[in-house]
Amino acid sequence: MTDVELLSGIRVVDWTVFGSAPYASQMLAGLGADVIHVEERERGDLLRQLNPPGGDLHRNGRHVIFEGMNVNKKSLAVDLKHPRGKEIVCRLVERSDAFITNFRRAAVEKLGMTYADLRPRNPRLIYCSTSGFGLRGPDTETPSLDNFAQARAATLTMGREPGDPPSMTIPTAGGRTMGIIAAFGIVSALLGRDRLGISQELHVSILGSLICLQGSNLSTRLLLGGEMDPSRPSGPERGAYRCKDGKWILAGVLGMGRWPRLCEALGRPELATDSRFDDDAKRIENVEELQTILNATFAEKDSRQWVDILKRHDVMVSPVNEVTDLENDPQVTENGYIIDWDHPTMGPVQFPGFPVEFFDTPWRINRPAPQLGEHNEEILTQLCGYSLAEVQSFRAEGVI
Repeated sequence: MTDVELLSGIRVVDWTVFGSAPYASQMLAGLGADVIHVEERERGDLLRQLNPPGGDLHRNGRHVIFEGMNVNKKSLAVDLKHPRGKEIVCRLVERSDAFITNFRRAAVEKLGMTYADLRPRNPRLIYCSTSGFGLRGPDTETPSLDNFAQARAATLTMGREPGDPPSMTIPTAGGRTMGIIAAFGIVSALLGRDRLGISQELHVSILGSLICLQGSNLSTRLLLGGEMDPSRPSGPERGAYRCKDGKWILAGVLGMGRWPRLCEALGRPELATDSRFDDDAKRIENVEELQTILNATFAEKDSRQWVDILKRHDVMVSPVNEVTDLENDPQVTENGYIIDWDHPTMGPVQFPGFPVEFFDTPWRINRPAPQLGEHNEEILTQLCGYSLAEVQSFRAEGVI
């Protein structure tokens, strides 16, 4: 491991709000990029004000969701509607490598912050815009949040029983996925710029990112005209089972004659040769009868016992975790998917880690999410070349 950060020397201007596109720049910031979050001068990122009815998302004065999306970033609070405020951001763009925004196209055009507007100020700029539904089509300007894009991408209807209402499994799945794909796009574009001399604009939508996640279900539909039902396992021996302690496990075998192995692990070797269940087709044909037997068998022992038994027999198995289980799951913590962090304001906390493990240049948290406008003076004087007198005049005029 070295002290060198992978994206050291890369500067990103992050003109975003809420929680999808900001995750893209947060990923880059954790790898060493200098990410400057441009916020509205008085209110800041709207995420700072988000609170559920009757709830509070603050801890020791810090908004926990904003914290999760903006660690390692700096904050520049500026009035982009003021000509001098716009000039500040344009001067910052001149000294940056990438620009990312998730504001609607009409707002971006009105403020003169499109790729066409900014490229003359920096011909090497990589410009990334994001949206709910994409750049073209009848709903390109329709406002959207994660759940609306999930509805459009058919993910709210996956895994449900016929007649059940749409349900959201992971509330932020679309936005987080889009953030990951946007970060990949930005890094790819930066590599292309430095190797091929190509500077360009790219766009990522939540809808497109979620359709990418549809995987085999969508491929089957498009290529064969059929449709896989992700709510139905390929056989009853690949499902969720409630154990004696009331907890659930997921257990199963994957072809290649492994059904007898599961039967042996369950202490029911006779099921392997039972004429009702001795091949895949029969097990599906007699699914209700077999499911009754399996449910009763798994109910005889606690979940932890079954996990240990099935592991010994090399049968695929996993506890069905609740969200509250993750922070104590050794498979999660030992791989750094959740990390310990001594936050300067909130104290010792746990925090989501980074899904890619770089052995020499790891993702890391260098600073907490910024307070609104915390780095105004530093950015204006050290990066943009303004004097302290000019910074004071910006304050007096309400620019920053």
